[in-house]
Amino acid sequence: MILIPRLLKKDATDAINALEDLTAQEKNDFLDRVNKSNSVKEITGILTEAKEKDEANRQQKLLDETKNKAKEAIDGMAELGDEAADFKKRVDAATSIDEVKAIATEASKRNAELIVQKQLEAAKEAGKNSVNELEYLSDEEKQDFIAQIEAGKTIEEVNTIVNKAKQLDATHKAEREKEFQELKDKANQQIDDLKDLTDLENKDFKEMINQLLEPTDENLAELKKILKDA
Repeated sequence: MILIPRLLKKDATDAINALEDLTAQEKNDFLDRVNKSNSVKEITGILTEAKEKDEANRQQKLLDETKNKAKEAIDGMAELGDEAADFKKRVDAATSIDEVKAIATEASKRNAELIVQKQLEAAKEAGKNSVNELEYLSDEEKQDFIAQIEAGKTIEEVNTIVNKAKQLDATHKAEREKEFQELKDKANQQIDDLKDLTDLENKDFKEMINQLLEPTDENLAELKKILKDA
């Protein structure tokens, strides 16, 4: 009866020494309890307890490692700002690896959302600047397009609105150019019809007319002034 506990003690001691995730203090405590026991049942129970503690330590170690990696990842999510601290607090309070991974995934999604929001705001700002630079839209038309841009939900939507503004601007420009050319042609004809002008005066007036290339408001006003002066 004495040999059984001795053999069991040796096996239990070897098994406990092989456990990799017990602390030195925990291992010594389990070994001490085994050495002091002469009960098969008690030694078997101590070994079971040691294995359970080893597994618990292993799981805790994995959880801690997962938490550290998650917090490092969150620190790298530049757009989170002050929200990062809240996510890391939740990671610290998590009690399972799955919970930690879920929090890290949520943080990543939030960071991606903030990136998209930042890009959208930049696209809106650029879009409004583009609309304001268009020369042939009325102030009312510009305000309408800018309001649409500000209400845009995606970069694609904003770009579509800007393109529509540019298309309308191009249409207005083509209309203005046609009107302007017709007015220049009419002006040239009116100059020719003025019989009291000398050839040099006729030439000077036509040169002034033909130098007006862009159908801007200023050039339209200048064209009308030339006709009046003639």
